[in-house]
This record gives sequence, structure tokens and C-alpha cells, in this order.
Amino acid sequence: MTATLRTLRRSRGLTLTDLALLTGIPARNLGAIELGALTLDSITRAQLASVLEVAPETFPVTLQIAAPSPRLFDLQRLTTPFAIVITTVALTTSLLSHIESLPALHQSVESPSDPPAASVERLSEAAPVGGALSVTMFVEAILDTATDPQSRQEVLPPLLIKEPSTPVVEPTSVAPAMTVGAKLGDRAAPRGYPLIAPVGQIVVTQGYGKGTHAPATIWGALDFAIDSDGDGYAEPGATRSAPVIATHDGIARVYPGSWPGGNFVRIENRETGWITAYGHLESIMVSEGQVVQRGAQIGTVGSTGYATGPHLHYEIWWQGINIDPTPFVFGQ
Repeated sequence: MTATLRTLRRSRGLTLTDLALLTGIPARNLGAIELGALTLDSITRAQLASVLEVAPETFPVTLQIAAPSPRLFDLQRLTTPFAIVITTVALTTSLLSHIESLPALHQSVESPSDPPAASVERLSEAAPVGGALSVTMFVEAILDTATDPQSRQEVLPPLLIKEPSTPVVEPTSVAPAMTVGAKLGDRAAPRGYPLIAPVGQIVVTQGYGKGTHAPATIWGALDFAIDSDGDGYAEPGATRSAPVIATHDGIARVYPGSWPGGNFVRIENRETGWITAYGHLESIMVSEGQVVQRGAQIGTVGSTGYATGPHLHYEIWWQGINIDPTPFVFGQ
């Protein structure tokens, strides 16, 4: 029947799911019938015959499924309890005999300062006497016959981790405060605001390493604009065309119409290692390679390049490292 049902189903291009939909018999039952795991009753027999367009006699009413030969006993189930009993008796006998012969164990039991577990551990590791198996060897020999060796896993003792005496300092892309403080004492370092407010006050519109200034190691900068009415917010009209000045001495490098900095100027001093950058300028008032002194005007504030409004993008680099301009601007 198995070959018949499977052959008929496949000859008609039907899957088990297709046949289940046509007959109303669950697909898992059809699969079990094909494998000989379920009996085919008269109703199921008639349903299959009707859908497959064959005579009901094609399928037998009942299946003759060969029953597996009975097993006399389960060797592993019998061996395991005996192994446990033998192991328990052997361990008890061995421990009692060694307790009488080892004074160190008596001392460990009588003295509260020595834990009993340590003596038991030394006992199990003792070498066999007179050619007899040690307790550990005997247990391993019994377990090897009662259980699968691959199922036993070695349990390692926990590692002792010594706490560090000093806290671990995570690396950062910003120079440490002590280093920045030392640089502030360098008169060649950039210092002061990079622009002049004809009216009102200068405000920061975007911080270091935030928004479009992330990651700080590459785009770290401060954005400046001018608040003319004192409400704490920048006004585009007061900001646009404000003078931009160099904050240290160096050589001008000019990048007009760059992206995303727009009209972009760098002041480089290779001798001291200081570099500053000024982006989104409306106009550039220095030329390539020009020697610039601190306080000299290099351009005006604009919104060229990638900018949503007039502001000054200001960067500070030292020895190729992008650092936070905040202490150099507000610390002077």
C-alpha cells in the first residue's frame, strides 16, 4: 500500500499538501500512512480512491506493520544503577579506611581552621597502595562502562581575577585636560574667538563632536553665530558678513567652493604643529600661501557649502589631532 499510495500521488503530480486539500485528510496523516505508521480505515480508503480515481480495492483495509522484536532487557538501564551502587560503596569504604590511617585528616576535622574539603581532595589524589586502584581511578573505570565518555565534561575551577589597583582610562579622541591646559600656555597656540561681533554677542550653535561634527576625530568643530538682540539665539542678518579673523600665526591654504565646507581656509604652522580651519565663508580675503598673523581678517561669515544658515565652522588641529576648540576660545 505504501508504494501504491505514493506512486499514485506522484503519478498525478500531487504533493502531500495537495492531496490533503483534496481529500480532507491531514497531510501529516497521509505521510504517516505512506510510511506505514497509520492504519488505513474504510472511510480514508474510500476518500483516497475517489480522489485518485482508482478502485477502493487498490488499498488494503488494514496494514500489516511488522512489530519490532522485543528486547530482553536494556543493558544501559541495568548497568547504570549497579554502577552507582558499586561506586557509592567503594567510595564509602575507601574513605573510612583512609580516615583511620591518615592523621592529617583527623586534624583537619578537629581543627576549624582547616576545611574538611581540602583533606578529602588530598585523599582522592593519593597514589594507589599495593597495586590497588585509587578511588578516582575506580570511579572513572565504572563511569566509563556506565555512561558515554563524550557526554562527560570537565569542570574547570573558577579563575581568580585580581582587581586593578588603578582605574582603567578609556581612550578618547579629545586631548586630556592636562594636555590642553599645557597647550593653553603656548603663546603660539590658537586663542580667542575666530570672528568679531559688530553688535550683540557671539553664541555657539553646534558643539564639538555633535550633529554634523561627528565623528569628532574628523569633523570636530564649533559653530559660531551672532546674537544681536540678547535673547540667546543667533540672528542670520547679524551673522552674515561678520569679520572672520585668524586665531594664530601661519600660512593660508585656500579652498574656494569646497564640499561640505564651502569657501574654506586653513591656517597652518608647520613649525609649531598648530592648524586652524574656517568654513562656510561668504568671502575669502587671503590668498594661497600668504603669511597671516594672529588677528588678521581672512574672510567673512557666510553659508556656503553644506550649511542651513550663516555661521562659522571653526576647527583646531595639533600635530594632526583634531581637538576641542572650547578651552582655546573661552579660556583666553
